[in-house]
Amino acid sequence: MIASPFGSSFEQIVNMTDTLVLTEGAINLVRGLSGLSGGKNCTLPSIAEMVASQNNVLYIVNASDSGGTITAVAATGDAIVGRITAPVATGLTLRHNGLHTWFGM
Repeated sequence: MIASPFGSSFEQIVNMTDTLVLTEGAINLVRGLSGLSGGKNCTLPSIAEMVASQNNVLYIVNASDSGGTITAVAATGDAIVGRITAPVATGLTLRHNGLHTWFGM
């Protein structure tokens, strides 16, 4: 785990791949870039990792020429309630309750 150096969020940005598995709780933004395949999965970090990094939100943004929808997938032991996809040229905001549930908006 990478601890947040400033004790809060907004510290790491990651580019989307066709299948991305996030393990660090300090990540705040996943960017869907052009040239990716049609359907992409982004496995979220565990909520325990997010809490350890004092991070309560994760954003997924999908470029207009990214090639398809990004689907958020919860880590083992966690669940997602609400919206889980970021279609082309949109975004997705995910917040958690500090226990085992993400809320997709």
